[in-house]
This record gives sequence, C-alpha cells and structure tokens, in this order.
Amino acid sequence: MFEIVNAILGLVIFVIQVLIVKYLINLEKIGCECAENWRRKFIIFYLIFVLAYSVVIILVPQTLPPIIQFVLLSLGVANIIITIQYVYKLKKDKCECSESIMREILYFIAIFNALLFILLVVLSILLIFNLVSYAKYSKNNLIKNKMNVRVIEPKKK
Repeated sequence: MFEIVNAILGLVIFVIQVLIVKYLINLEKIGCECAENWRRKFIIFYLIFVLAYSVVIILVPQTLPPIIQFVLLSLGVANIIITIQYVYKLKKDKCECSESIMREILYFIAIFNALLFILLVVLSILLIFNLVSYAKYSKNNLIKNKMNVRVIEPKKK
C-alpha cells in the first residue's frame, strides 16, 4: 500500500515539475520581459536536472556518496531561495504576463519546501541535543552503577 501511495505522489510531483518547466519556458516564448532573468534560467535548469536525476534513480537505484548528497542538498536549498525571490519579484513588479496558477503553485511549493527544510533543521538540532544529553546521562549512570555493582559468583556443586 505504501509503495502505491509513494508512486502516485512521485508521479504527481513529476507532473507538477514538468508543468512548471513548461510554464517558465512559455514565459520566454511569449516575450514576457519582466520574467526574464537569471533566476528563471536557474529554476529551469535545476528542475530539468531533478527530473532527469529522478528517472535515473528509478531505473538504477543506488546510494550516492556523501559529497554528492551534500551538493544536491545545497542546490535544493539554493533553488528554494531563488524560486521564492523570483516569484516575489514577479509579484512585486506586477508582471502581468507571468500571472498564472502555475506561478502561484511555484510560489506555494517553494514556501512549503522552505518551511519543511527549516522544520528538518530544527528537529535535527533538537535530536542532537537530546542524544548528547542522553549520552551524558547514560555515562553518569554507568559510572554510578559500576560503583554499586556486586559480583555474584555461581554456586559450586
């Protein structure tokens, strides 16, 4: 059951990303000058990369080295920030040719991802503090218990 839900969710995300890329490319086709800047190009390239990467991972599942995972995470965070800046600028400049439900979806997804990332960071920090506290507590109890331990020898027959 979980696999089916996961597959459907993955497919929905894939379709939304394709629609966003199509929307951003269409802005150039219609000559929307107020939407033209380096952020739009970055978002397009990032989403195309993520789409291609997703297909490769589905076809050839593998674990990536930590440095590659770090680079992907960094690009993901950069994409979130750049997307929020891009859509905010479009709205602030009242760019009429970019007005679309896709622009709102792009903005909503970026804000949602930013909130999820912040939540993940906060929870990770809390987990680390809890683990450190637990380790100190366990070490202190272990030392106290060692002082009070009686050795019980087995009975001789």
